[in-house]
Parts: sequence; structure tokens; C-alpha cells
Amino acid sequence: MYLKTEFEEHGVKYAIDHQSLQILWTLHMVLSLFMALHSELRGCRTST
Repeated sequence: MYLKTEFEEHGVKYAIDHQSLQILWTLHMVLSLFMALHSELRGCRTST
């Protein structure tokens, strides 16, 4: 909703907000992937 309103009023601001959202989403994906790998490595370490 917020992004849509910003787009209607300020096109440039919407583009910036959208870009930061994509960056945040990418960071979130990388972080969750890292956490998954970390727990998997820890699991292997305890099993050996």
C-alpha cells in the first residue's frame, strides 16, 4: 500500500524504495541460506 501511494505521488521515490526492498530480500535469502548451511555443518560435526 505504502509503495503504491509513493509511486502515485513520487515516481523516483518508489523506484528507490523498490530497490532497497529487493536488496533487503536478497540479504534475507543469503542469510537464511547461510543459516541452513551452518546448521547442516554443525549436524555433520556432531554425528562424526
